[in-house]
Amino acid sequence: MANQVNWDQIEAPKSNLSDKFLKLEAGGTYTVRLIKKPIAFWKYTVKRDNKFFVAITDNPSDSDFKLKHPELRAAFRLAILVLHREDSNKLKILEGPRALFENFTVYHGMVGIDPGSNESGDFRIKVICPNGKKDKDTKYQVSPIKDKSKTPFTAEEKSYIKENIKDFNLEEIFVSQTPQEIEKKLFNLSNSVDSD
Repeated sequence: MANQVNWDQIEAPKSNLSDKFLKLEAGGTYTVRLIKKPIAFWKYTVKRDNKFFVAITDNPSDSDFKLKHPELRAAFRLAILVLHREDSNKLKILEGPRALFENFTVYHGMVGIDPGSNESGDFRIKVICPNGKKDKDTKYQVSPIKDKSKTPFTAEEKSYIKENIKDFNLEEIFVSQTPQEIEKKLFNLSNSVDSD
């Protein structure tokens, strides 16, 4: 049944967090402009009911949690903000393994420029999957785009980033959870690992 509401009861629709991520597909090629510096974290992923459930930890070697869940392995991940050139230069979160991000480290070492700084430029990322799907053999080929390297952000890009960056706070999105929160998120358990 429809109900009449006051104007102050109408909330803005919440954006879907997954819409904020740049999903790298097997065999795909992407053009991005990195923004600032990446963050590092450890991530658990569990597939349940044909859905993936994710939890973040800052202590993947917590012995009590490992004893209770020896099947779980936390993966080291990094995330950075990017402008996704193929998607109307929208602000996105690029998350990936060390193998992806070490390419930007090599660039930094070779040219001495922070890849996420105003002095940097666009990068092309190619996802190479020998097995046809993303797995442990996936490789990432990253190269600066010659005509877009060492190109400062435009005034329009700076303004867009400033207006939208508050919705992309990586420290909040990838905040570490307690063992109890991790179990609840991954297994829908509320009474779990005791913390001393």
